[in-house]
Amino acid sequence: MSVTIATVAGSVGVILQFSTYAGVSTVVGVLSGPVGWAIMGVATLGGVALAGRPNLQKTTVLIAQLHTLKVEALIATGVPEQDVFNV
Repeated sequence: MSVTIATVAGSVGVILQFSTYAGVSTVVGVLSGPVGWAIMGVATLGGVALAGRPNLQKTTVLIAQLHTLKVEALIATGVPEQDVFNV
């Protein structure tokens, strides 16, 4: 990490203090350890919880499309409309 920071800072023409390199190395060390794994786990669980929420509008559209396809398939096979729509 220190090499990357030094390269980027050098290409811009900035000289950073040693404490910058030490601080970033410490942050990387903490995040790559158990603390980072815990943060990643909580973020993953949150993402799964948000992704699993039902969407009423999308569900309604899907059900309507499935019924439309079913009606078209029944009519295409020769089933009378009265039997398809239970009239």
